[in-house]
Amino acid sequence: MQRILPSHSDDFPERIDLPYDYPKPITLSNRFARYTTQLEASLLQELKTVGQNQQSSLMVALLSGLSALLYRYSQQETLVIGLPIRVTEQSAGDELVIRAFRANVKSDLTFEELLAQVRVEHLESTNTNQYPHCKSCSC
Repeated sequence: MQRILPSHSDDFPERIDLPYDYPKPITLSNRFARYTTQLEASLLQELKTVGQNQQSSLMVALLSGLSALLYRYSQQETLVIGLPIRVTEQSAGDELVIRAFRANVKSDLTFEELLAQVRVEHLESTNTNQYPHCKSCSC
């Protein structure tokens, strides 16, 4: 994996402090678990409606919810979340990259305000390539 660090990474949080219910391993590994679930059609439609009411996509609504959840567990206002994005290049084909998305969550924001902020930040980082990415694999 090739890391491309942004020049403004000094203000990125080093890590997120989440509560855990078992001791952390002494050595770090790349092991992970995958959980899949299927949303009910009515819940999915409600999430889409929440996003559409703020001129946002379902992805931005879900990203806002994840940001709020991570803030609630960690109490960290600055969060950086890795978003997998497929990039199509004519010469190289498709590539999956991880784009760093920064969320600034405050306890006094309503969900609609957070959604609007996440929407703007997501559009700016996508359109201007504000936050570089880490190459993770070829598709």
